[in-house]
Amino acid sequence: MEELRPEIRAAFEKEQAAHPPVAALRRNIVEAVSARHQPAPSLQWVAVAVAAILAILVVAGLMSTRLGHRASAPVPAATPKADYGPPPAGVNLLFVHDPKNPSWLIGYDWQGQPRGTVKLVQPTEVRMAPDGSAFEVTIAGKGGSGDYLDRLGNLIAGAPAAEMQVGMWADDNRHFCVAFVDPHDSIWRLGTQLPGEVVRSVAVLPGDSGGGQTTIGVAACSIRNDMAI
Repeated sequence: MEELRPEIRAAFEKEQAAHPPVAALRRNIVEAVSARHQPAPSLQWVAVAVAAILAILVVAGLMSTRLGHRASAPVPAATPKADYGPPPAGVNLLFVHDPKNPSWLIGYDWQGQPRGTVKLVQPTEVRMAPDGSAFEVTIAGKGGSGDYLDRLGNLIAGAPAAEMQVGMWADDNRHFCVAFVDPHDSIWRLGTQLPGEVVRSVAVLPGDSGGGQTTIGVAACSIRNDMAI
């Protein structure tokens, strides 16, 4: 065995001399090994793009969650309509329909300040006394057409207004002047009425000489001067 070693070494050196190694072989091997551990540039850009997309998705998910909680939050109740309480006694008021609630009447004093609220059962046509101390309702009022209400909107018991009447409050704020058809003779008459009392006929109104249909109304009425238009 010891005799074969010199022969083997001589043969290896002879073979190596015939095929000398490349001078830059070590550098090439080092560069090849280093390049194997570095990812390709294209793969780096793909990784960056994927990370950016994931970040956008996470942010969008958080925003949608917050918006969802905000949408499910209870909606605050609407602001209640202004209620100025019962109208004060002895104060002249001008009543108008509340634009937010047609069945309410808002009373304003002569300085333009709201002083009271009258709540009707439903929207209706109202004629108020000049000082706002009473009302006459002619459409869908409490108990039907031709009812009288006090300053608080309560029904005044007693005799109702005349049938087929077209009237106006008098200048004393107490009487209601009406042009009405007498049910006994179908003649138009002028009458006065205190709320709750029966109508008192004071004059006969001229009818239609041609026999046609005529409607007569009162535009103004003065108890003090005993006159009506």
